[in-house]
Formats: sequence, C-alpha cells, structure tokens
Amino acid sequence: MSEERRARVFLIAVPAFFLPLFAIPLFVDPYWWAERFGWDTGPETDLGNYLGRCVGAIAIAITVTALVAARDPGRYRAIFTVLAFAGVLLAIVHLRGLVEDSQPVVEHLETAMYAGFAALAWWCRPP
Repeated sequence: MSEERRARVFLIAVPAFFLPLFAIPLFVDPYWWAERFGWDTGPETDLGNYLGRCVGAIAIAITVTALVAARDPGRYRAIFTVLAFAGVLLAIVHLRGLVEDSQPVVEHLETAMYAGFAALAWWCRPP
C-alpha cells in the first residue's frame, strides 16, 4: 500500500470509528454515553453535561477535519500530528485513571488503544 493510500485509509477509518462511538454520543447526551461505558453517573449535573458536550464537539471537529483531509493527506499533514498528540494525551489520561482505579474496566483497555492510535497516526503521516 502506498504512503498516500495508507494515509487516506487512516483518515477515513478514524472518523468512521470515532464519530458514532465517541464524538456524536458525547455531544448529544454525555450521561447516556457514560452509562454505556460503565461509568457511575451519579447525580447528573449541568457541568457534567457541558463538559461532555464540549469534548464531543472537539472530537467531532477533529474527526470531520480528518475526513476533509482524506481528500489530499499530504496537504493536510498537520492533522496527523494533531491526532498523534491527542492519542498520546488521551493515553496518559486513561493511564492515570487506571493507576487511580477511577474508571471502568473498558477505559483501562482504551489506554492501549489510544497509545496504539497515536503510533498509527504517526506511522500513517505522509512524508
């Protein structure tokens, strides 16, 4: 597979996975999403809804940008850096939750997923 094709496939696959599973549900109804992932949602607060929607909005913006970039990955090379850094930071957040035992088990698995995602984003980056 050529470097450009690999980059394009990555930029299409990422939104196909993240939009329906993470970004849109967080944006629409953060507490519904949290319950599906095993979080103790406790009392629902306006702040929890607000922060969840903000994270969802950022995730939608980044994933839609990735879709746009899929048309010409070399021109939008910076999106790969953004995705790689986001993956590293999300892996750190999830690693902290694992160490503190403050998140559901499914989130522990996401630690490795985000680390792998960061490495894949870097590997798929066009020259």
